Amino acid sequence: MTIFNPAYTGTQEAPMLSMSYRSQWSGIDGAPVVQAFSFGTPTSNERVGIGLNIINDEIFIQRQTHAYVNFSYKLPMSEETDLFLGLQAGANGTRLEAEALESKNTTSGVDPNLINYSQFVPNVGVGVYLKNNKYFVSLSAPRILNSKRYLDQQGLYTSATDRVHFYASGGVNLFVSDRWTLSPFLLYRQVAGAPTFLSLNTTFNYDQFINFGIEYNLESGFGANLMLKTQGGLSFGYAYETPRESDISQLTNGTHELILKIRLGNSANSSDDRRIGTRNKEKRVAIK
Repeated sequence: MTIFNPAYTGTQEAPMLSMSYRSQWSGIDGAPVVQAFSFGTPTSNERVGIGLNIINDEIFIQRQTHAYVNFSYKLPMSEETDLFLGLQAGANGTRLEAEALESKNTTSGVDPNLINYSQFVPNVGVGVYLKNNKYFVSLSAPRILNSKRYLDQQGLYTSATDRVHFYASGGVNLFVSDRWTLSPFLLYRQVAGAPTFLSLNTTFNYDQFINFGIEYNLESGFGANLMLKTQGGLSFGYAYETPRESDISQLTNGTHELILKIRLGNSANSSDDRRIGTRNKEKRVAIK
């Protein structure tokens, strides 16, 4: 969540370190590969959270590195509902490895007109996150500045623009029993000039120990995921997606993602664990 909504920073009420590696359309040369690192923690002021996101995104000859500092502020709405306001600031570093392209018009295979290019562009983002034990709602725009790249160089002009990415997501927690929770949720993304992205997910949680779920991405494909949580604060996850289009699925081994989360504090401090545990305890007392 912190990757696309700075308001999520510090909401887990304990320092959290997350790392992921995603290989999209594995088996295809130059296909997208993303490595992400995030850290978020509450401060001594219980309403303030701070964090850091670093994302390395590679596709074909282009590499983008995003580095942002996150800030969130909590506004209690009721005993069980909090509204978080988020802000992030940082920069995008872009590099084109044009020299890696092979030319068919030269005997050496190298075109001297192909020159590597890099640029550093600052940006800012905003977000809001409404959190309750039974549901959540998230709205954000992690980068709101339309920044142009690849300007005039040595008489050659090329241009690209970073468009505003708008994200909206929401979900509910359905308590099936003392140990089982069903959590359907959706993620929507809108970018000017690009296809709309909509992902529908359903996750099953057993005793705050194991999460597994399925997802359907509109006009994209299907997927499944698994997350295991240990008592020591470590969580390991794996996700797999397969394209819906047969022309792509025949060329690739699917999309794979590995996730590692490390809670750098007592898991009992988590509001989610505390609230769910309290609710289950109340149910057991009522049954007795």
